[in-house]
Amino acid sequence: MNLKVTERAASFYQKEMQLQESDGLYFYLRVGGMGSGGFSAGVTGSRPDIDYETIQTGGITVYIAETDRWYFDGMTIDYDPDIGDIVFHEEGTDLSFKEAD
Repeated sequence: MNLKVTERAASFYQKEMQLQESDGLYFYLRVGGMGSGGFSAGVTGSRPDIDYETIQTGGITVYIAETDRWYFDGMTIDYDPDIGDIVFHEEGTDLSFKEAD
């Protein structure tokens, strides 16, 4: 899978979600809401209970469920300091994602 989570994004999530370096970050597919074709990215500080792939970045493990691989493949998840938020980049499209309060 070709997914990149930048060091800036990992640092943002570590701070916002109070993650320790050994903690995991699970990105999953949500149906409905803003995003590509009614789909959007969700995130939680846990590990999926189904088959998954992992990448390491910024001292944390990022989990993507095998069933959600098609959505995240080719995506870069980054932190944009100009807007103070996470952005998702995929094949020439920038998708901004605002964390819920």
